[in-house]
This record gives sequence, structure tokens and C-alpha cells, in this order.
Amino acid sequence: MRMLISALVMFVIIMVVLALGREHLRPAQEADLRLTELTAETPREELEARLEKVEFECTDDETGLETGERVCFAPVSRADDYEASYLALFFDSDNALAAVNVVLDPDAHDANLERLREELGDPARQIEDTFTWFVWERDEHLILTQESAPEADAPTLMWFRDAEFMERLLPR
Repeated sequence: MRMLISALVMFVIIMVVLALGREHLRPAQEADLRLTELTAETPREELEARLEKVEFECTDDETGLETGERVCFAPVSRADDYEASYLALFFDSDNALAAVNVVLDPDAHDANLERLREELGDPARQIEDTFTWFVWERDEHLILTQESAPEADAPTLMWFRDAEFMERLLPR
């Protein structure tokens, strides 16, 4: 009986350690997102193929999501050429890509911002909110990042399918 209890206790301890250490046991992967090429018509299969090495966890209970919408998130080491730590993909109720949120490395913010300017030119406009957001308009799609890295949080690089999703999901 003692042997069974010992084995059960060891099993529970191992499961707890694995659950807590999962992020460290499966290293973050590079994400081939091609953020500046995304459109509302980007096929889901193509996106999944590009991101096949990234292990996402999905939920539908995040703030700002409506019925049927969901978000999938994963640690990453890079997203395209941007030094990053986390990636979140937001899907609408039809399972189409609605928004992307890349959490960037704060120490690489200036370099990441320079890469954006090289690829997209100067931002079309700015949004003054809790942060100053640079906004690049690409047809109906919007790409945003903060002008400067926030003091308390990591900067983000965001892609929105349209202004409606931007208004709902932009961090405030």
C-alpha cells in the first residue's frame, strides 16, 4: 500500500512539474508569419503551414472576444524578422483571421521599428491613446506598433483585418 501511495505521489509531483515547466520544456519557435503580407483572404491552410512548428493554445474566453471568436497564443523567439516573445492570432466566428498580436522584445524596439519603416515606409497616421500608436494602412488592413516601448509592458506589433477589430481589440 505504501508503494502505491508513493507511486501516486510521485506521479502527481511529476505532472505538476511538467505542467509548470511546459513553456521551458518546449522551446519557443520562430514564426514565419509574413505579417506585412497578411490579408483577410490569406487561406487558413497557408497560415497553418507557415506556423506549423509553433504550438498554439486556443481559448474563446478572452476579453474583447464575442461569441464564436477565439484567440490562439504561443511563445515565439521571433516573428518574421522581429525579435519577439509571444504571438496571438485572433479568429472571427467564421474562423477567419481577424487580428494578430506580436509581443516584441522591449530591448529591440528601436530596431523593430526601423525594420517596419524600411518595409512599409512612414506610418500613415498616429493614434493618441494610452500609448502613441504608429498606424500603417494597407488597403483595409492596419498594422500598428507603439511609438516607444511602454515602461511597464512589452511593446506590441499588431495586424488588424479592419478598423472594427482594431477598435475592439487594441490594448488600452
